[in-house]
Amino acid sequence: MNSFSAVEMFPSDCRKGLPSPMLRCPSQRLLDRIVRRYAEVPDAGSIYMDHLTDRDKLRLLYTLAVNSHPILLQIFPDVEGWPFPRYLGSCGRLVVSASTRPLRDFFSSAPEVAADLALQLLAVLRSMATNDLNYFFYFTHVDAGTFGVFSNGHLFIRDASTLGIIDKEEGTQRAPWLRICHGTAREAGQQIFHPWLYCCLLGLDLTDSSPVPLTGSSAELCHSEKYTYFRSQKIGSYTASAPRSQQIDGQQEYKDIFSCLTVDCQSAFVPCDSIREKHSLVMVCQDLLPKLLAGKFLSPVQERIDTFLQRCAHSLGDNHSANEAMAELAEILKPLRSCDSRFAYRYPDCRYSDKF
Repeated sequence: MNSFSAVEMFPSDCRKGLPSPMLRCPSQRLLDRIVRRYAEVPDAGSIYMDHLTDRDKLRLLYTLAVNSHPILLQIFPDVEGWPFPRYLGSCGRLVVSASTRPLRDFFSSAPEVAADLALQLLAVLRSMATNDLNYFFYFTHVDAGTFGVFSNGHLFIRDASTLGIIDKEEGTQRAPWLRICHGTAREAGQQIFHPWLYCCLLGLDLTDSSPVPLTGSSAELCHSEKYTYFRSQKIGSYTASAPRSQQIDGQQEYKDIFSCLTVDCQSAFVPCDSIREKHSLVMVCQDLLPKLLAGKFLSPVQERIDTFLQRCAHSLGDNHSANEAMAELAEILKPLRSCDSRFAYRYPDCRYSDKF
């Protein structure tokens, strides 16, 4: 906070220590957009933070650290076509946005409703990967509450707190060293534990040209990140003891965010350079689409859907791009949806145009 108060623009170094997936692969263009569109202060619209008081800056940092969802709703508003609910305001930890029903409420829906929602889900993933601003959005986690549906049948991202963002125009600040580290890890195998190697893999403690020697708190953080990373990968050969903060409360693997405000919680993040265009699609194929589409249709259509989802859940292989895979599933699903008043977001337009 001290360094944040003394600068005119949002510096990329200030994102260190913020657990938000949104800031794991930052670019200056994204940070400027956050400042310019932050709606909780008067005179928003400038990339300079002259109009933010220290209290405003602290509130912005706190929101980014606790839950970036309201920030994403502000900087990528629904009125510009982004698949998020409208942000109405906030007070303390309370955020008010347009109401949606979680996708889990539709797992037992009629076949035509399930097909329509699955097609919308594919369209959201496509817009997150390819858009006019050249931002690549990816999910770090999806579940039945990640997506929601408005009363008119329109599907949106209900919880944006698990979204990461990669700026395709600027790239990631640590891409060159991440590539070097990945190469070193592949050559050495998983038994190498150089003091900075896996921190490098996680994007920690690097300058543009070389790794920074890990000392003091940085070394402690690196140790913590290595432990979390190896545990998440189920690599048993790393026998270092868990950091003290992770031994509290009987080695709880998951902590609620309010516990993390008083006890430091470290998480393993996927390196920016390892995110593929299929990343979010594979997660959706593993965790959501089977629950939404299972047992809904007659054979052989159901068999084609099940076969695709099994391939998709295993990354589809190297011969299919994400767009090709989504087009393949969309071709199966489009004839299965109907055009009636239940789908008010596209009715009655769907009666006159195949586009809807």
